[in-house]
Amino acid sequence: MESPGACIKRERELRGFSLKDVHKATRIPEKNLLALEADDFAALPQQAFVKGYIKACCKYMGLDETDLVLRY
Repeated sequence: MESPGACIKRERELRGFSLKDVHKATRIPEKNLLALEADDFAALPQQAFVKGYIKACCKYMGLDETDLVLRY
């Protein structure tokens, strides 16, 4: 099963969104988006923030947020 970060990165690239696009839409700092896509959860704030980041990215890109939060 693909990790949540890998899925978000793949879908972002397939849809042609840049990190800056996602940052502007979600207000998630680009360094945190990079850490999320790399599944570097230790570099991110508390677990509640990570879940919120996953949900925000999913909503922006039209993905199933429940599935990716469960993978996390």
